[in-house]
Amino acid sequence: MADRVTPIQPLFDSYIKMTIQEILSSNDSKFLKSNINLLVKDYKEKFHTNVCLSCPNEIQFMINQLRKLYKMTNFQLRKPFVIYKLQKGGSETISNDKMTDELAIRFLQIKNERIDLFSKYPENWKELIGEDNAEETEEDVKETSKKPCSTCKDKKISEAKKASPKRTYKKRGSTKK
Repeated sequence: MADRVTPIQPLFDSYIKMTIQEILSSNDSKFLKSNINLLVKDYKEKFHTNVCLSCPNEIQFMINQLRKLYKMTNFQLRKPFVIYKLQKGGSETISNDKMTDELAIRFLQIKNERIDLFSKYPENWKELIGEDNAEETEEDVKETSKKPCSTCKDKKISEAKKASPKRTYKKRGSTKK
């Protein structure tokens, strides 16, 4: 009897794995909530730890751990233990431990030069952050060799003076004011 169950078990495991991957890849929170018990069961089997279903932090941690286990992200930072802030002064962070595709895309949308921080990313990352169209429009704009009129030139100069006021500093030990 045990011999008959063993060949079926890998098939059952692969079916469950596929279903869990489908659940984890969904961005719909209602779909995730409706299948939370299946996720918790799988998490208990893999990590031998209970999850408090009334604690949002534990649920999010569980989902991130399962995504990491099933390799559900297409992004990976070069430095494995570093934590970056999404925005200067903000509290939201990104690291390989809590990496999701959505988080990486938001991180890159803020400043696309951050792609250098990643060791693994999809080829179409520019499309994902919505930058492809912006590059095409920049190429369409043509520079002319025509010099600006004196009014525009004066306006640019006055704006530059307002933007960066010139400061003078007194030298130490100097008696001049």
